Amino acid sequence: MAILTNASVIPKYVSGDADQIALFALKNVNGGDTIDLSVIGNNASFQLIFKAIMLSTTGAAGVAQFAGTVVSVPAAVPAGSAGYLLVWGC
Repeated sequence: MAILTNASVIPKYVSGDADQIALFALKNVNGGDTIDLSVIGNNASFQLIFKAIMLSTTGAAGVAQFAGTVVSVPAAVPAGSAGYLLVWGC
């Protein structure tokens, strides 16, 4: 379990002003890793997350657990996975 940085969490798309939707590419993530979205990316920083969904290339998918701006990668995601994280928040 690690706190992921910009090297593993790459912003791909951001839309919105008050409410934001952002898509992040993930690489080399493990189940249980955490992502603090208040510090990731230049245009995609969040103050509060409403919903976060992760889809890994290994087929593991689901609603990611989150608190405030920190998202936890679902435990079912195998070590070294890649995928996408879709986030809605402000």
